[in-house]
Amino acid sequence: MSDTTTQVLPDNNDALDPIGDVEQGEAKNRAKVGSARPSSLLYTYGPGAIMDLPSFSVMPAGLDDWEPIWKRRETVPAILEPRLLNVVRLHLGPQVDSLRPFPWQPKKGAMSTEGSDLGLPARVFPQWFRCTGCDYLGLLTRFTYTNTHPFRPDLAQFTHKPCPGRGGNGRRGAARLCLHNTY
Repeated sequence: MSDTTTQVLPDNNDALDPIGDVEQGEAKNRAKVGSARPSSLLYTYGPGAIMDLPSFSVMPAGLDDWEPIWKRRETVPAILEPRLLNVVRLHLGPQVDSLRPFPWQPKKGAMSTEGSDLGLPARVFPQWFRCTGCDYLGLLTRFTYTNTHPFRPDLAQFTHKPCPGRGGNGRRGAARLCLHNTY
């Protein structure tokens, strides 16, 4: 495996925690960059699916990465549905001891911060981006994530800092380098 591949691929021993750097004292904008209904996370956009957000796409992480998110709470909620649990045990075996929801909590009001420490961990996918200012194609590690407006998730973007921009003056490329995924 090449050095560039090992830089991009995450370590499987490290759990993916979207706000794990809070304990390190780093102040970052925690604005939501996308949302999905609970039913779509169960069917359409479950772990491993590709979810298209306003400026980039992500791949929701698996169940193992949900554990550090729930450990922030005193108790891990369980889904109390004995008949559903029995059906799951028929398919997967007796090792399934409980059913748990994904890390989400409904808010009581529009300005409520309850549940802001919860969220579905996800990885940016694909790991390669193209700068729209200079056509640079590079790994995700060469770009910087910016999310400065808490109520405008469509402005969250990955930017390429040393961009000369189109025409060489650097103004157009530096103003807004939104990396749109094209299919």
